[in-house]
Amino acid sequence: MKDKKLFDEFIKEKIKNMNKYVYIPTDLKPKTDVPTMFDTNYYFLWNQKRICNMMSYYGENFFKGKKILEMGCGWAYLGAYFDYLGAEVTVSDAREEHIKVVKERYPQLTSLVVDSDSLEWEYPEEKYDIIIHFGLLYHLSDPANSIKIVSERCDNLLLETEVLNSNDPTKIQYNKEEADWNKGGWGMAHNKLGSTPSYAYVEEHLKKNGMKFILAPNAEELNSIDVMATKGVEHPQQDYTWERKNTGEWRSGQRQMWYCEKIKNGK
Repeated sequence: MKDKKLFDEFIKEKIKNMNKYVYIPTDLKPKTDVPTMFDTNYYFLWNQKRICNMMSYYGENFFKGKKILEMGCGWAYLGAYFDYLGAEVTVSDAREEHIKVVKERYPQLTSLVVDSDSLEWEYPEEKYDIIIHFGLLYHLSDPANSIKIVSERCDNLLLETEVLNSNDPTKIQYNKEEADWNKGGWGMAHNKLGSTPSYAYVEEHLKKNGMKFILAPNAEELNSIDVMATKGVEHPQQDYTWERKNTGEWRSGQRQMWYCEKIKNGK
């Protein structure tokens, strides 16, 4: 949204009931000449909302001093915020151009080029306290493998992805993603093949890998909309409050977000 006054009014209206954590320090927003979605105020606001929800659920002190890995970090807005809270943060992305921005903007972070579709664990730590896995799963060709790997490597997994509206734990839809990111394309699968699992698929694999979980509470606070880009659209551009009706359908922005914890000693 280019009109700053309109954007400020939109911010005030949409987040007036949210807590103080919705405000990310403005110096955390990098600038680039490459036209990507990370440039948009809508994307920045959406990250603010996700951070707000995490802080509301876990509390600020939960993250302080923790070893955190953010996978598929893009420009590492989330990782930079957890560094701001006092966590020890590692971020990764399959795209070298993203990590270049991160290294320039946030040199204090450990930033790595890692393909999350890999079957290998390519990180300096064998295990992290928390893994943040947002907006990544549906850009991978094997989401079951990714859930398995990260479940073995953390105590707490914060997972968010687009999903199919299906209670079939085997249902998954594969998608070619061949847009050119460097020219402003929106297809983000590094290996050009993404996949949209059902919500039941995700939850089944979390259970198989020893994770207990809840859906992020107060999901209506997560809904985000670019009022300029989606004028006349009835649902939010990023929608977390759709109803599970087992239609088998996918809609862009149809998301779920889970807070997961490794089961220990049967609890």
